[in-house]
Amino acid sequence: MGNCVASNGVNHATLAQRSLPVGTFGRAGHGAFVDRSMLLGLAVENPALPGLELVVITVLGGLPVLVMQLRQPFYIFSLPGLALRPADLQDDQRRLLTQFRRWRVRLGALLLPLVWVLVKLHPLAFLAREITPFGDWGRLGGLAIAVLGFFLANLFLQVSVAVLQVLATSDRRMQTVKPYPVGKIAADFTWFGLVVGKILPILSLPTSGTSASDEAEDLPRNFLEDLPENVDQTEASSEPLSKEFFDHLYLAEATEAPAEAEILGG
Repeated sequence: MGNCVASNGVNHATLAQRSLPVGTFGRAGHGAFVDRSMLLGLAVENPALPGLELVVITVLGGLPVLVMQLRQPFYIFSLPGLALRPADLQDDQRRLLTQFRRWRVRLGALLLPLVWVLVKLHPLAFLAREITPFGDWGRLGGLAIAVLGFFLANLFLQVSVAVLQVLATSDRRMQTVKPYPVGKIAADFTWFGLVVGKILPILSLPTSGTSASDEAEDLPRNFLEDLPENVDQTEASSEPLSKEFFDHLYLAEATEAPAEAEILGG
């Protein structure tokens, strides 16, 4: 990924380290899926009271997410059914949680309910009447599917926008943020599922400052043993590798290859 820095001073390598399980939550794909499920649910039978249905879907599918984001924001260090134990969070991760509790981020939820999407989809739902798999569920069953789809659509959108707001914080600004108290995380954030010590393995990004001595240590031991007697192995491992060193390795491999071929042929 490199160490490129955006114009607002955000280090993209640091962003990659910050974005934990929720970064792999697949919100774009899930968002398209829940939009389709909402449409297929609305396509079941004919609506008797379209206006009332819109109100019910908005209240049951949008209001809970809005209240959650305002009072107890979604805990981003989690996956569906699993949540990372707060005591196992590092300071940088708890700084992110502090940012999620800021009103600037939480008030963004007021601007993002997908009511306009619902209003656009409702009159077009009849187009999916022939393909909906919920035709036997009745109108109430279809509305239940629509409510669930609308709830998930709002959840994915609002949490994703909140994550983008937090990740846009510069590294310099983030270092001044106090880590969120471990004891208050469970009471101030929302997650669904079991609490575990690890969800995904931690990947370490390669750095550009790898020294030549580290590269020499990664070489097979027999290569160092094949050095000429007048070459100091300590010196070779602490200074940049010379062209003569690699020429020697090439010749050693070239002479060993025919010998191996004779053994196999015999």
